[in-house]
Amino acid sequence: MRVMRYEDIYCVRWSVRMDIEDMTILQPLEWFGDDLEQGLEHVENAAYSMIESGASSSLIEDMPMLDPRSLSTIINKAESLHDGWGIKVFKHIGIDVWFALIGTEEMFEENTFARANGNDDMAIAIGDLKIDRVCEAVRYNKDTKHHIIPRDKNGNYMRTNLKDRAKKYEIIKAKVKERQEKWRTWNGSSAWNAKLKKWIGRRGPRRD
Repeated sequence: MRVMRYEDIYCVRWSVRMDIEDMTILQPLEWFGDDLEQGLEHVENAAYSMIESGASSSLIEDMPMLDPRSLSTIINKAESLHDGWGIKVFKHIGIDVWFALIGTEEMFEENTFARANGNDDMAIAIGDLKIDRVCEAVRYNKDTKHHIIPRDKNGNYMRTNLKDRAKKYEIIKAKVKERQEKWRTWNGSSAWNAKLKKWIGRRGPRRD
C-alpha cells in the first residue's frame, strides 16, 4: 500500500499479485482525490474483492487491510506529509512483520526511503513515523550539503542549482497531472469507477 501527497491531492495505491500465463505481476490499483478516507476504502475494497474472487493470487493476511485503528493512524500521518512525500506499507513474509516507510516519489522509484519502522502491529509501525521531522531533516540536509559541497552522490561536482532542482520537481508534478488526465480520457475509466462503486461496502462492515 502506498499513499502519496501532492499538495491537497492524495494518490492511493494497492498492489496485488496477478498470475498471467507463466509469470506473476504486481497489478496496481490507484485512486486520486482529496478525500483520503474514501480513497483508502475504495482501493482496499477493490483489492479485497479481487482476492476474494480469485482474480488475484495475493493472500488477505499478507495485505495491509486496514482496521479502524490503522485507518485513522495512516490518515493522521498522511495529513502531515509534505508535498511530494508518501508512506509505503508492506509485510515482510519471512519474519511476519509490518514495515512502514516514508519517502519521496523519487526515493520510492529508486527503492530507497528516508525512514522506516517495523512492528508486528501495522498501526504501530505507521504511527511511529515522525513525518514532519523526517521531511524537514531531509530537505535541510540536502540544501545544506549542496550549498557547502555541491557534489552528487558519486562525489562529482554538481552542475545543477536549487532552481534547476525545483524545475525538476515541477516536472514530476506535471507527470502526475498528466497521468490523471490520461486516466480521465481513457475509455475504460468510467467502467473502472463504476466497478469501484460496486465494490464499496460489498464485504460488509470493516473488520476489527
